[in-house]
This record gives sequence, structure tokens and C-alpha cells, in this order.
Amino acid sequence: MNENDHKERSILGLSRVLRSDRPDLPSHPSRGGSRGYDINKRNLVIDDVIATSVAEASEKHRISTRTIRRWMERVMPYRQTGNKPREDLVGFDQFLLCLAVHIYPRGSSDEIAAFIHRRGGSKVYSRAAISKRCAELKLKRKKCSLEAYRAFTPRNLMIFRLFFSEPLPMGIQNVPRYQLCDTDEAKFCVMDFEKKIGRSYQAIRVRDGGHFSRSAPQLNLIMTVEAGNPHLPAHMLGSLENPRKWWHISSESVEQGMFSEYIDHVVSDIEANPLPFGIDSRKIFLWDNLSVHGTALVHSTLEMRPTRATHRFVSMPRPPYQQKIAPIEYMFGEISTILARKCARNWGVEELYNELYNACMCVGLNGNLNRTFAHCGY
Repeated sequence: MNENDHKERSILGLSRVLRSDRPDLPSHPSRGGSRGYDINKRNLVIDDVIATSVAEASEKHRISTRTIRRWMERVMPYRQTGNKPREDLVGFDQFLLCLAVHIYPRGSSDEIAAFIHRRGGSKVYSRAAISKRCAELKLKRKKCSLEAYRAFTPRNLMIFRLFFSEPLPMGIQNVPRYQLCDTDEAKFCVMDFEKKIGRSYQAIRVRDGGHFSRSAPQLNLIMTVEAGNPHLPAHMLGSLENPRKWWHISSESVEQGMFSEYIDHVVSDIEANPLPFGIDSRKIFLWDNLSVHGTALVHSTLEMRPTRATHRFVSMPRPPYQQKIAPIEYMFGEISTILARKCARNWGVEELYNELYNACMCVGLNGNLNRTFAHCGY
């Protein structure tokens, strides 16, 4: 059957294999075969198997016994749908897709498609095509962890490396975890969360007023936490299960006078109620680079103590823009979660103060603070 006959049969809707003579040579990839044996040939072989045996039919027709047994289970060949070459997001377009995900990890499918088109892509791809190709490349969507751009400057990266690799006063290398006191401030207020999605006419921006204002009920929390000491019994204050915490809640803004008084209160409590075995002989206060923390008043309050011969208190600023290594930030997150579960619309400053005080007492117990310090790298 020549090529014209194949075209005529194709026009009539008939298969090219139907009633076509099959050569005696077995269909093998080395000989260009791909369609396999036709139905007539298969039925003939199966008839010989019934009359004789599988081995004799295999030797007679020069077909493997495994193929014959497969035909006996299913004589109809599988339909060939054809292997079409991939045309979407291959080659240079795939490179642009990976480049867009690397540069804009939070970019949507539309933004990635626009990036590919602007950089010389072959066409504008749909959202479904972008999502499908990303799934094939194992690029999955997940919650993003944000960091400030200034955290990756050479200077700040060097400070971050020195913080964990050098001893005092450059870093905290070889400093026991129980000697660290992490301190920071946070603001809590009662307000409605702003929704990010609204409704408006086409080509008109959605505009609405915000709920937050300076006059909203709010409280400032200053808090200091320790990891706890593993050498103390579980029931004792200062152990891993019951670490020491200090906090101060006020409706006034935090300034150097208030912060200095708070530090004096914490240090005085440590001096008046020291832990056994000389555990409190040295304490290192960690905090961020807020200007209030670096004033001369705070440093003199912390370091120029009458008991500096037996108790040594020093301060160590954490690397800038690195909240992920601040255990106190995780405590603030837990406190926010507790308040969000209990918050009601009729709350005022008094209700917020009481619930905030109770939340400060609950967080960090049963070794959670020690695990948080360990998670931060201390």
C-alpha cells in the first residue's frame, strides 16, 4: 500500500493498519516499527497457541512468549495518541520563568507572565500554563518569610557573623545560654484589622479610612526573658520549666527615663534574689539598636552597680534587622496570639491590661523559652 492509498483511506476515515499486509519481520524499533502487530496477526498467533502451545507458536512466528501471553490477556493494541513536543515554557521561556521566581519569589502568575513577555518571551502565557509548569519544576507556593533589605548589606552581614563567632564584646561565643537576658518593647492596642479586598467600579481604586489612630487604646510592654538554667530543679524559679521573666506595662511611650527605671528594677531583683551556685555572677542583656537602649543613662544604670564586684551586668546589641534571632520577638508573637483569641469588641484599656498581664505570666513555661533560645542559635 503506497502513500496515496494511505491518504485516501484517511479521508474515508479508515485506519492505515486495517486490511494492510504485514511483513514477516517482527516489529522492532531498530527496523523502524512502532505500531506493533495488527489484529489479524495477533488472532492468528493466538489460534496457533490454542492448537499447539505458546513455545511452538513463538518459534513459528518468531515472537516472544511474553508478548504472546500479553496478547492472550488483551488482544486489542493500545491507541497511539502521539507524543507531541512541549511548546509552552521551554528553552529561553523556561529560563525566564526560573529567573522571575528567583527575583520575585512572591510574584503572582500574571506578574511572571508579564516578566517573561517583557524580556523577550515567545508569547503571553496564561495563569494555568504558569502554574502547571511551576508544579512540574517543583516550584511550590508557601508562606514567605520577609526580611529587610538592609539585613543583607555587607556591613550587617559581617556584624551577624561576628555576633556568633566572636567572644565579648564583639559577640556571644562561648557564653552559656542561661546568662543571656533578652529585652525589647512592643505595643498592643485594640483595633479592627483592615481588610485588603474591597469593591468598586471598574478602573476606580477602592479607598477607605483606616481604624488605627494615636488616640486608640494602647499599652506599651517592656519585657525581659531568660532561657532558664538546666542545673536547677524543675520546681525552682529560674529553671528550664519555670524561667524568670520581668515585664512592665504602661500607657506612656517608652523613653530613656522609663527604660532606665525598668532596667534598674530587673537588675535589683537579680541582686536581691540571686540564684544559687553563682549563676547570676554575670548577666548579658541583649536588645536591639533602638536609641533609647544606647544612652549613657541606661549604660550607667546597668554597669555602674554597687554590687559590680559580685554581679557583672553588661549589654550586647543584637545584629540590626535580625529579628529572627531575638527570642523575645517569639514571646511577643505568642502573647499576640493569646490576646487575639480572647479579644472582644467591648474591651478597653483596663481589660487589655489585665489580659496582657495574664498572657505575660503564661508564655515561656515548660522549657519553651529554652527551646526558643536554642532555635535562635544561642
